Amino acid sequence: MPLINKAVGVIAKRLPKMISPEAHRTIDYATAGGFLLMGVLLWKKNKHASLAAMFCGATGAANALVTSFPGRGARILDFETHGKIDAILAGVAAAVPNIFGFADQPEADPFYMQGVVIGAVTGMTDFADSEAQGRESIQPERATRSQRKRKIFGTLGRAESLADDVQIQDLQIDDLQIHDDEEASVHPSRRVA
Repeated sequence: MPLINKAVGVIAKRLPKMISPEAHRTIDYATAGGFLLMGVLLWKKNKHASLAAMFCGATGAANALVTSFPGRGARILDFETHGKIDAILAGVAAAVPNIFGFADQPEADPFYMQGVVIGAVTGMTDFADSEAQGRESIQPERATRSQRKRKIFGTLGRAESLADDVQIQDLQIDDLQIHDDEEASVHPSRRVA
């Protein structure tokens, strides 16, 4: 199993980031449903494989349900953390046949394939896309460094802009003199050459 996990890790780093967060969500639910269906179908043939499939389906569905996917509102996990958990689930799916004791049986093959598929989908998902659009989890203290920087510098930028406006208004008020005939003119010492 460690060989499969290493291979998935190496391949995933080189894959293009072509899966959107919305597509990733759909694939996650389809994968969880596939595992749960496999658990039902294997129940009479191999109870260990059936329980392992139900375990993988339940963990995959739970991971998807608690994730703050783009457009789905704030939840417990942000999308980037979801990706890290998906990478772990890829390894778990491939290791489950050994853990449940059916690695030498043909029912183990779908688990190995699903482990590779989950790893590939995780490697091809653009997790940065959701952060660029400013999506966050409901845990504000767990904001990423770039989100904190954006918030700090955005606030400073607004404060600087406000200060510039105040200086411009002060300059305009100080530079203008009102004469008796109510005509405004710029004070000679403040004229720009």
